Amino acid sequence: MTVHSSVIDRPDGHNGHPGLGETPQSGGPSGSNDLAEVARSYATAVLVAEEMSSAAQEAETALYRADIDAITAINADWEAKINSESTSANEMGFTADLSRCKTGDLAETGRLAQVAKLRYQQCRAVALQTELNAGEATKAAEAAEIRLLENARRLATREAVTT
Repeated sequence: MTVHSSVIDRPDGHNGHPGLGETPQSGGPSGSNDLAEVARSYATAVLVAEEMSSAAQEAETALYRADIDAITAINADWEAKINSESTSANEMGFTADLSRCKTGDLAETGRLAQVAKLRYQQCRAVALQTELNAGEATKAAEAAEIRLLENARRLATREAVTT
């Protein structure tokens, strides 16, 4: 599973989404242009936060599945090793071959366990990154909401003073 982030960390503070993290330009005397710009910035920030949260949830689901696959593969490898250690049993004079897996099978179960462990770690890295992105996008949305409310308050105060 490959998850591509739509929020790009940049040293200049811009994150790849127009209006997100940017201070709006000053509008006309009434400030209504400012309010519209800040509202657009807020809407964009909320959409990005929702997108990042959804990506984080998908990555977490993939991580759980990879974890289950890794546990299953490790258990199969463990069982194959246990079974290969006791190749025969001798009870009451009878000899029975209890070998359930051949040397090639043992090597294959070990390889599959290692592949499952690698896949788990890859999914874990994706889940951590998407969780980080979702947190940052949520913070950006909260900051945009504060700017929107401050601008709306200033506009309302200005209109109340002029009337």
